[in-house]
Parts: sequence; C-alpha cells; structure tokens
Amino acid sequence: MALLAHTVLNGVSNGVINITLPLLMRDRYGLGYTGIAGMQTAIALGMVLTVLVGARLADRLGRRKVILASCSGGLVLFFALPFVATAAQMYGLVFLFGLIANGGNGAFSATIMECVSDESRASFGGVFQGLNAGGMALGSLVAGIAYASSQLLPLYIAAGVVAVAVLLMWLFLQETSRPHAVTAGLATAEASEPGSGSSVAGADGE
Repeated sequence: MALLAHTVLNGVSNGVINITLPLLMRDRYGLGYTGIAGMQTAIALGMVLTVLVGARLADRLGRRKVILASCSGGLVLFFALPFVATAAQMYGLVFLFGLIANGGNGAFSATIMECVSDESRASFGGVFQGLNAGGMALGSLVAGIAYASSQLLPLYIAAGVVAVAVLLMWLFLQETSRPHAVTAGLATAEASEPGSGSSVAGADGE
C-alpha cells in the first residue's frame, strides 16, 4: 500500500511542478519559450547523468537505501523552490532536481516488480503507471487552480505532498533485494550454463 500511495503522490507532485515551473519562468522571471525549454533541458540532463548510476547502486547497495536517499534529497529541493530569486538559480536547482530526485527511479521500478509474482508483473506495472498518470492529472488541476491565487502556492502544495510521500517510504519501505544479488546471480547463471568449464559434464569429459 505504501508503494501505491507513493506512486499517486509522486504523480500529484509531478503534475503540480510540470504546470507551475513553466508559468513561473514566464511570469516571475520574464523568460520566453526558449528559457522555458532550457529549464526542461536542465532537468533532463540531470536525469541522464544519474538514472543509470542510481540503478547500478541499487543493485549493489540495495533498493531501499537508494530510494530513501533520492527521495530525501528531492524533498529538500522541493522546499527550496519557493525561495529561488533568479532564473539562473532556478536552472541550477532544476538540474539538481533531475540529478538527485530521479536517482531512485530504477530502484523504485525494481522494487515494484519484485513485490509481485512473475505472471502478474505486467498487470501491476500497468496499475502503477495508471496511478501515476491519475496523480499527475490531479496535480495539474490543483496547480492551475492554486496558481490563479498565488504563484508560489502550488510549490508549497507540491512540497507538502512530497513530504508525505517521503515519510511513507521511511516508515514502510522494505528492502526487496540483497546487496550484490544481481551480480551474484549473473555469475551463478554463467557458471551453470551447459558447456561451461565448471559444469559436471565438462569436468567428466568423455
């Protein structure tokens, strides 16, 4: 249930941010379409640099550590958003957001898949994608309504939502894999393949 709730809350916060940040770049910092596109590019660059590294660390250190580190770092950045004074600061902050907050994406996906049986993984994957999309739809609606009252109100809402999501992870998230389990599993599979030097048939010979 914690994973389900986190997925919905994560969708809500993403929906709020996806609507609010471009509006802020235009209304508060006076940037045009190119400046808004640059913000999205900064987030994407941060994600590119961290996703593969975070997934590798999750295989070596365990899912829970990587997820909690990523979520907690993202929470700090969410609370910093309302205090950004210039467009340059916003570019730097969203780059860090992409770098830190998305580092646990691979670990979170793996945790979801490891919590269900093999034959149900596609179904559950669809459920989680649907919940995330529903959360984004709700967050987008909330952001539009809140922004009409205050430019910064959606950011405070997003920070509060993320705080609840992170709290759920700290309280209820359990480790679903052993450190080095993937590496050890690959080594075992290679050693047990037919024709390998360590197999019984290879050792006995003719």
